[in-house]
Amino acid sequence: MGLNQRIDLVMGLVEEQPFPAASKASFSKSLAEAKSLIPTRNTVAHHPLALMIFVDVDRPLQEGIFPKDSEEGSITLEVLQLAYTKAEKVASDLEEGLVRFRSKSIDDYLAAPPLAGLPTNRAP
Repeated sequence: MGLNQRIDLVMGLVEEQPFPAASKASFSKSLAEAKSLIPTRNTVAHHPLALMIFVDVDRPLQEGIFPKDSEEGSITLEVLQLAYTKAEKVASDLEEGLVRFRSKSIDDYLAAPPLAGLPTNRAP
């Protein structure tokens, strides 16, 4: 299963959870942003970093990822840096969303009455 399909699966699972709608929407938005980074991720993962030197004097040196088979899909260092910054934010947002989901689960656990006959270490 590819990354796209795994993200779609998680998005579907999130929607089925009993979490607040705003938390689910925020998390799903972060997952969608992660999906938007997949083409850049694939180019980075499958092609080496390169320095392009052009014969044309009007074009400066370019650093980036330049697939051998096509100029289409090349990523300059500037674009790569922007993608990195976006990926860091997406990762942070997803971690924050997971913390919110876990906090909600813990709150629900603590609010539920203990099961009869089982010892508990909950504060009264």
